[in-house]
Amino acid sequence: MSINVHIERLILEGMSGQMDRAKLGAAVEAELAQLLTHEKLACAVSSSEPRLIAPPVALVRPNDSRIVGKQIAGALHEVLSPAARITAHPSCLS
Repeated sequence: MSINVHIERLILEGMSGQMDRAKLGAAVEAELAQLLTHEKLACAVSSSEPRLIAPPVALVRPNDSRIVGKQIAGALHEVLSPAARITAHPSCLS
């Protein structure tokens, strides 16, 4: 099975401008890939959402792009994970 996630724009509110965007993006991508790869998906549901809002993240180390990236990826995973979705495809429920 392959999973394709396309994030056109990631808006981070309340972040300082001192974070290296390239490192942060790479950290988010790597952690999200790892989380989705290790998740045992009961079924595959194709979905296209114009906008998803992840839960707030309390930054543990706001100047460490690797740690912040992991935290952001965790929040994104929470929204993308079928287990966390409020509406599930009927084939997932049987």
